[in-house]
Amino acid sequence: MDWNRAKTVLILAFLCLNAFLTVQLLEIQQERSESLNVAQSTMNDLKQLMANKKIQLRRSIPEEQPTIPLLEAHLEQPGDGWKRTDGAYTKQFYTFPSVSRPDDLNRLLGREIENFSTYRTDTVLLQSGKRVYYQTWEGYPLFEGKVEAYLDNGRLTIQWTPLSIHAEDTRQRVTPAYIALLNLIESGKIPAEARIPIIELGYHGQQYDAESMVLSPVWRVVVQDKNKSPKTYYVNAMTGAVESLD
Repeated sequence: MDWNRAKTVLILAFLCLNAFLTVQLLEIQQERSESLNVAQSTMNDLKQLMANKKIQLRRSIPEEQPTIPLLEAHLEQPGDGWKRTDGAYTKQFYTFPSVSRPDDLNRLLGREIENFSTYRTDTVLLQSGKRVYYQTWEGYPLFEGKVEAYLDNGRLTIQWTPLSIHAEDTRQRVTPAYIALLNLIESGKIPAEARIPIIELGYHGQQYDAESMVLSPVWRVVVQDKNKSPKTYYVNAMTGAVESLD
C-alpha cells in the first residue's frame, strides 16, 4: 500500500469535511441572526402598537419557548360524597371556613381534593366569595382541570374537575408569547387603554360533557378594559390562532 498517497487522501478528506462543516455552521449562524432580527423587529412593532393604543402590561411578556407535547385528559371519578354535574363533580358544606380566609379554605380543600398541593391559585381573577385553583402538569396550569370554591345561598360549594393526564411522545416548540399578544391586538380583541395583568403558558381544551379531551398548549391572556371588566383569551401556542374566550 502507498502510505504517502493514503495520507494525502485522508488529509484532503478531512479538509473537505472541515470546509463542509464550516459552511453549515455559517448558514446556521446566518439563519439564527435573521431569526433574531425578525423577532426584534416584531417586538419593536408590538411595543409601538401598544404605546399608540395606550395598552398597559402589569407583568413582562414571557420569554420562554419550551418544547412541550399535546395532552390527553380523562375525567376521573373522585371518592364518596361527590355529585356529577355538567362534566364536573360538586360537594357542598353547611359548616365551612370563610372563602375570604384562604388558609382555612386551603386546609379544607387539602382534605377533600387529592394532590391539592399540586394545584395553583388563580391570583388574577379573584372574585368576592369565590376562589379558583388549577391542576398542574409539569408546572403548567390545566385550565380545564380546576377547583372552584364559592358561597351559594349560605353554603360552600366546591366544583372539581379531576383529570388524569397522558402526554403524547411528540413535542413541539411553542410560539413566542409576543406573537399571541400581537395577534390579539391586531384583531381588535384588545381595546385601546386596556390593561393586561397576566400572560401565561398552560393547557386548554374545549369543554364538553365527555370523559376525555385533548389539551393543547395555549397562551392565556387576561385583558381588562377601561371599565376593568376582565376577559380571558386562549391563543394556541403552536399556531398563534385565538382558540376561545372565557
